[in-house]
Amino acid sequence: MGGAPLISAEVRARLLADERDLDAGADDDRAFWRDLAAHTSGPILELGCGGGRLLAVVRAVGANDRALIGVDLDHEALALAAERLPQADLVLADARTWRSAQPLAAGLVIIGGDLLPLIIEEADLVALLTTAAAHLAPDGVVGIDATRIDPDLLVAATAAPEWGNDIERVDGDGAVVRRESRLSPDPEGRRAVALLSVRHRGSGAAPDAATERPPFSVRAWSAEELLTAANAAKLERAEERGGEERLRWLLRSTHE
Repeated sequence: MGGAPLISAEVRARLLADERDLDAGADDDRAFWRDLAAHTSGPILELGCGGGRLLAVVRAVGANDRALIGVDLDHEALALAAERLPQADLVLADARTWRSAQPLAAGLVIIGGDLLPLIIEEADLVALLTTAAAHLAPDGVVGIDATRIDPDLLVAATAAPEWGNDIERVDGDGAVVRRESRLSPDPEGRRAVALLSVRHRGSGAAPDAATERPPFSVRAWSAEELLTAANAAKLERAEERGGEERLRWLLRSTHE
């Protein structure tokens, strides 16, 4: 097919930079999702699928014969996902309120890509998990994967909002790229919430040569808060696989 690209080169570069950060710094989250895909059956649903990074991962491990469904509010990210996954059902919608028009019965629901820290309000987390539960097969699992953030350390870090080096990665063209970030206090004074600023720059480049993103809010969720939200959505924790760095849970439905 001809015609102009669905997303600009600038948007594509931003989306791919975010994905490379996840590949380099998410404690190999791809292996976690590959394993879950290999041990489940039926449709795979990802809430907050972005550019389709994780759906492409699970497709590559024998999920070609399984329905792949991705839901996201970012139409530009979905355009990238459509390029990668032309066979997937990609839905532009709010994952907190989206409901499939047809029965889905997903064997695996993915909540990954560090989506969890981007959810700030408890009601929104409950709504997201309720969407997952509504589309889950009786023997299916909801997988959650996110960076484990200590609420006290998050708040303490905002007292000294200096740039720090998070990730150093080598891109496909051999370029060394550093991701730097800093935290500043939440303007609304919300508990365990901070503003995160992120910038990328080539190794050795001056700070003023960095590509900086507008700051965005992140929240540190405790295990107790997550479990409370899951229970409100009629889900229960079935297994925990995360260590000190990652919060990785498997949830199952409590519906009879």
